[in-house]
Amino acid sequence: MQIVIVKEHFFSIGIAVLLLMTVYYGVNVIVPPPGGPEFTSGRPISPEAQKQLMDAWMRYRHTIGAIYVPLGLLILLAGSFWIRLELLATSCIFSGLLLAVLGIAWGWDSQLLRFVGSAAMLAVVLWIVYRRFGRRPAPTA
Repeated sequence: MQIVIVKEHFFSIGIAVLLLMTVYYGVNVIVPPPGGPEFTSGRPISPEAQKQLMDAWMRYRHTIGAIYVPLGLLILLAGSFWIRLELLATSCIFSGLLLAVLGIAWGWDSQLLRFVGSAAMLAVVLWIVYRRFGRRPAPTA
């Protein structure tokens, strides 16, 4: 009995990690990170090229945040309400939450925007928890 539960947890974590990896590499195929041989060759680059690279990284991070947060929210909602198989639902909830957190933390520069995004995600998660688990009667001793 305990071994089956442990196997289910490993499958759930494995699916969540593979889902995260699929989103990460899929987004990087569509929106490749900036850089190239001129930046990774080890040779010094000009200050103008460094500024261009930093600007390109900022645009890339903003794009990643704009993709990860809504996609994480969609995966979270799918795992919470639409997927009936508990193992897959748990995996989607975990990976959706982590994807949204990564999008907020890595994709947005403004501390105010990170705070608002975090507070909004917390409100969504609390709403989901209330909708999914709030209607059950309290356990009696």
